Amino acid sequence: MKNHFLVFMSKKSDAYEPAAEVIREVASENKGKLLFVFINIDVEDNLRILEFFGLKESDTPTYRLINLGDVSFTTPPVQR
Repeated sequence: MKNHFLVFMSKKSDAYEPAAEVIREVASENKGKLLFVFINIDVEDNLRILEFFGLKESDTPTYRLINLGDVSFTTPPVQR
């Protein structure tokens, strides 16, 4: 599967379960089209993945939509 939806957030966050529930629903609707991956930023080794995408812990929660076919990723618009 070439398309991945990476979600970067803390499992300790109050927003985690509500977000996970919505994403599970969307994932089931897109089975076979898009691979959904939660990246728990509480795990130290996962911070390297944040770095790879030019992110800091303070940028989370956020997501990246990645196409491995052309190795590109989409950054969400900044909300302030």
